[in-house]
Amino acid sequence: MLSRPKFKILRVELDDFAALILSKAEFVSPEESIRVIEADPSDNKFLEAAVAGKVDYIVSGDKHLLDLKEFRGFAVLAPSVFLERLKEL
Repeated sequence: MLSRPKFKILRVELDDFAALILSKAEFVSPEESIRVIEADPSDNKFLEAAVAGKVDYIVSGDKHLLDLKEFRGFAVLAPSVFLERLKEL
C-alpha cells in the first residue's frame, strides 16, 4: 500500500521501514473471532490481531476501521493523527 505512487515514497525508504517494523514487531495469533465490521468483514482480522497483541492503537486509513474510533479500549487512528500524537511524546 505504501508503494502506491500517490505516497511518493522511494523503494529504499520502504525497505528500511519494513526492516524496522520486522525488527520491532510482535507476531500474534488471534484467539478470538471478532465480527464487528459488517460492511467489510475482512477488516475484522485487524481487530482480532489488535486484541491478541494488546495494542494501544490501530493505525489505518481504512474507513471501516476509522469509523469505529475506538474498540475495546484502544484507539483507531488515521496515520496523520497518529503522527501528531507521536510528536507530543
